[in-house]
Amino acid sequence: GTAEALAGLDDLDAHKLLSTLTALAHAYRWNTLPPAPERFAEWRIELPAGIAQPLAAVGQRLDHPCHGTTWSLHLCNWRMTDRPGGAAFVPADLDRDNLRIAFPWLPPPRQAQLEAFSLTFVLTEARGAEVLDAARHAFIAVADEDVHETGYALDKLAGAVERMAQPFVRTIRNPFVDTRTWLEWVQPLFAWAADTGEPKGLATPGPSGMQTGVIQALDAVLTVPAESFLGRAALDGRRFMPGHHRRFLAALDEARGVLPGFVEAARNPQ
Repeated sequence: GTAEALAGLDDLDAHKLLSTLTALAHAYRWNTLPPAPERFAEWRIELPAGIAQPLAAVGQRLDHPCHGTTWSLHLCNWRMTDRPGGAAFVPADLDRDNLRIAFPWLPPPRQAQLEAFSLTFVLTEARGAEVLDAARHAFIAVADEDVHETGYALDKLAGAVERMAQPFVRTIRNPFVDTRTWLEWVQPLFAWAADTGEPKGLATPGPSGMQTGVIQALDAVLTVPAESFLGRAALDGRRFMPGHHRRFLAALDEARGVLPGFVEAARNPQ
C-alpha cells in the first residue's frame, strides 16, 4: 500500500515524489492551456484518488500542505546536469548553466520561460544560505553585546543580500523571462489548493515570492513591518511552506526587534 511504499523512501526520494505528484496535480488542476476561464473561480479541487492519496500521505510525512507551492513546484523541482541525483553539493555549486527544472508543466517554447523563472527561486534560496549565516553571526554578536562585531556582521549581511539578489536581477530584470509569457502562462497558473477539508482554500493566488523562506527570514531579522498588504500576504504565505520552515520563521519572529534595537541603543555611526 501507499504507507508501506512511503516507509521505504528516504527524505530525498520523498521530496522527489512530492514534486512529481504536485506537478501531476498541477496539470490535472488546469487541464488545458489556456485553462477555461471558469477554472480560475475554483478555490478548491478534488484530485483523482491516484494522485490525492499518495500526495496526502507524502505531504503528511513531510509536513507539507496538499497545494501547489514554491517549495514543491520550484525549490525541490530541479536537477543538476553535471552530477547524478542525490550527489553532494554546496550552494556555490548551483549555477544557471548546470540547472534544469525536473518536472515542467508547460510545453516548448514556454517551457524555457518557465524554467528561467523557476530556477531563479532555486538560485535565490541557494544564495540565501549566506544571508542566514550572516544573520546568525549578527545575533551572536548582539548576545555578546559586541558593537564592533555586530557592525562587521551587518556589513557581511549587506553583501550577502546583494549577492542573493543577483539571480533575480540577471533573470527577471534583464529580462530572460518575457513579461507577457509570465503574466499569461506562469503567474495565473502557479498556485492551486486541493480539497483538503480546510475551511479556506488558497488565499494568495499566483506565484508567491511570499513563500521564499530566505526573504521571510530576512524580514524577521531586520524587523520589516508586517502590517502592510504585502506584509500580511507574506505571513499568510507561510501556510503553504513546509513545517520546518514555518517553525524556523516562528522562532525568528520571537527575535523581531532585537537587532535594530541593539543598533539604535549603541548610538554608533559605524
